[in-house]
Amino acid sequence: MKTPRPDIVERRPAGSREEIAEILAEQLARDDLSVIQFGEGPERIIVAGPQTRHCGDCEFCCSAAGINQLEKPPMVRCRYLAKRPARGCGIYPDRPEACAKFNCAWLLGNFDNRYRPDKIGAYVAFFLYEGDFYAVVQVDSRRLDKKRLSEMVAMLHRRVPEVRILYDDKHGTVLRWGEKPLKVLIGERAPGEYEELPLLILDEEG
Repeated sequence: MKTPRPDIVERRPAGSREEIAEILAEQLARDDLSVIQFGEGPERIIVAGPQTRHCGDCEFCCSAAGINQLEKPPMVRCRYLAKRPARGCGIYPDRPEACAKFNCAWLLGNFDNRYRPDKIGAYVAFFLYEGDFYAVVQVDSRRLDKKRLSEMVAMLHRRVPEVRILYDDKHGTVLRWGEKPLKVLIGERAPGEYEELPLLILDEEG
């Protein structure tokens, strides 16, 4: 059964990833922070808008994300994070732009506190890249809550036409409406290319 296509706030039609990408590109060009969300009610997915939550003591992205300016690969704890029991970024006022502008889906107001990244071992981020739009679920298997991850991915997949679930920056699955899941490997990245996402599609026997 095909997943129903979502409605976008402001009643603008959404269907293909390209159509959604065009809408988001228009918003970014206007520097518009109005909310764009798919669907209504508790399982609606907000893909753009102002941050409505604060990180608190969650530092998950500081380990999971790759940051070019810091030459920090994905899945490696940032060297500027304070050592426990202290918490927080040691260069926060001067942190790279990639850190300052990053909003995970939870910070945008999606899901409830059970799905905060440090509690389930995964974050969700939305990407607009070369005329395409998709969600990335970055998973750290060392901290993973499989049940909550499965629930979160199901909510995303009902609303977002492409969801990329990536495990430990090594392998993953791409879910697209109306298509079979694709298994992928993540290609190697050199310093300065950690924010890129080279996916190698595997065939069914791969």
